[in-house]
Amino acid sequence: MLADEDPECAESWTAVLRSNGWNVVLAPDGATALLLARQATPDLLITDLNMPNMDGLSLCLAFRADPALVTVPIILASGDPLPGDAITTSHDFFLQKPVGPMMLVAAIAALAMPKKP
Repeated sequence: MLADEDPECAESWTAVLRSNGWNVVLAPDGATALLLARQATPDLLITDLNMPNMDGLSLCLAFRADPALVTVPIILASGDPLPGDAITTSHDFFLQKPVGPMMLVAAIAALAMPKKP
């Protein structure tokens, strides 16, 4: 699952993920991502930090508080540095944008995310 309100970033990351064999469910904000995740548990969440309706950090915390989503690996991304007050246990990996295709794939590989057949 990819949650990002920036259409350009969402489109380019979706293309990278799909070209590397992953299925992508796209959400334009945190609230939509949480709703979709509760309907079908994703294998991974990649979320932007700054989003409308529910920001990325709140989305991460909601995943960690939900028994059905607590084990989903989370990559948090932002064009800004990670805020000092961010709870680092809320996510597994942080990427500072801009993120190239190789770095995105490497971050996913670091979480040992297998590709779907």
